[in-house]
Amino acid sequence: MQGKLHRAAEYYRQALQEAQGSPTAAQAQVFLGAILYEWNDLGAATGHLAQGLKASQYIGNRMIQADAYRALARLRQAQGDISAALDMLRELRLVVSESEAPVLHADAAACHVEIALAQGDVASATHWAEQLMAGIDPGALGPLYGLTQARLLLGQGQQAIAAEMLAGIYEQVSRAGFQSGMIETRTLQALAAITPTDALHFLRDALEIAQPEGFIRTFVDKGEPMKALLEKLRSQAGELKGYILTILAAFREMGRVPIPQLLVEPLSERELQVLRLVAEGMSNGEIAQRLVVSVGTVKTHVHNIIAKLGVRSRTQAVARARELALL
Repeated sequence: MQGKLHRAAEYYRQALQEAQGSPTAAQAQVFLGAILYEWNDLGAATGHLAQGLKASQYIGNRMIQADAYRALARLRQAQGDISAALDMLRELRLVVSESEAPVLHADAAACHVEIALAQGDVASATHWAEQLMAGIDPGALGPLYGLTQARLLLGQGQQAIAAEMLAGIYEQVSRAGFQSGMIETRTLQALAAITPTDALHFLRDALEIAQPEGFIRTFVDKGEPMKALLEKLRSQAGELKGYILTILAAFREMGRVPIPQLLVEPLSERELQVLRLVAEGMSNGEIAQRLVVSVGTVKTHVHNIIAKLGVRSRTQAVARARELALL
């Protein structure tokens, strides 16, 4: 919360060494994964999040499982694997449905809003924003409620209202010393700014706070509008120029080259991934473990694959896929 990522990472690594097999170690794996994600080390982040999720499932801690699924949803979205991101959200819903903690449901709803907006689905984001407040006092959520609403307003093209809301949020997180919240709020203010001058002012402020700890994904996850602002600021950034270049290097094309398919309804990227594992001879349980999802989710994917390929079994699906050069 204070934005001290390096210090936090040290504590989590120490916890992993000293508290193996405990809820503390499981939580440390997940939070260390989240920090590595912020640093754009997606490979290392994936490993820690998967291990933390597995440990939290073993000990039955739903709170840590929810943290892991939220982080994995963001990571899969960042990798451009939209189907996998939606899988993570589906698993998140299953976990929180078994909990009576309102904050857990609110955190899940906020994550749904974030992923939906990243995918350009404003309608779904609006739906989940409405779920955010179900059965809970807004004051109990801190800046989470306001930041989520501001993201939705930006997605709806209501910059002026978002800007007014974000000004109040920045005062709140600044007084509390929550530098992570200050960085996030300033980046959103840059996107909500009415004038280019204001936008670059907010962005420079965010960069100055974020540079010492190496925040990257907070900027990259804002997409092309943020990239355009960074490009504009680069020429006048002075000592921040190197940092801006580092962030810009983390941007990549999110589109995927479609695989030619002679099907009425093409297989999704996630279905292709499951199909390849089926072709390797893996059971549903083994596939679920590999992809860090439930067996039920794998069964749904296998059912869809069989239906789309127009066959009746897994064996026939593999044979048909080879005929279509999908494997």
